[in-house]
Amino acid sequence: MTGRGGRRPGAGRPKGTGKYGEPTKAVRLPISFVDRLPELLAQWQLDQLETEAIADGRLQRIEDHPTPPLRLYEMPAAAGLHAFAPQEDTEPDAIDLNTYLSRHPSESFLVRVTGDSMIGIGIYPDDMLVIDASEADNAQTGQIVLALVDDKVTVKRLQVLDGRIFLHSENPIYAPLQITEGMVFKILGIVASAIHQFR
Repeated sequence: MTGRGGRRPGAGRPKGTGKYGEPTKAVRLPISFVDRLPELLAQWQLDQLETEAIADGRLQRIEDHPTPPLRLYEMPAAAGLHAFAPQEDTEPDAIDLNTYLSRHPSESFLVRVTGDSMIGIGIYPDDMLVIDASEADNAQTGQIVLALVDDKVTVKRLQVLDGRIFLHSENPIYAPLQITEGMVFKILGIVASAIHQFR
């Protein structure tokens, strides 16, 4: 007869592979504090992810990289057959890309896209997204958001339906993700612009 019970060597989840990447410990908390715990954990995870992303260059704050204004010419034909040659008497406007890409540049940051879940709206791998963090608490159904879901950061279209929250991809091979009780969820910002390079 095979015995049951007792601890088996090697059984269970390896240490450091859970949601927080390190061992956890059960603690007693005041009931009044429990409701705030998911929010605090989400903020802690965000701080950790932000520190790592800044260190390896995946995340850059806009104000850390000021850009000189670029010249803006109003072209009569956006894709005409003739080469574009501005007239000598044409005075170009100056455009600041920081303020053009986001209405709140001081509260915005850049993230680099990985994966193909949003290619249906023209967001491709290695594109840079301008994230407006000032609008995070006012995200509306239909907007493209950067969200923290458990221990992952993702870009998806937000849908709030009958009090339920869904995150939709713009690629039919990916199913919608429903946010359920017990999941760590926080909207980090709204996608204000996407930057796609052709060379």
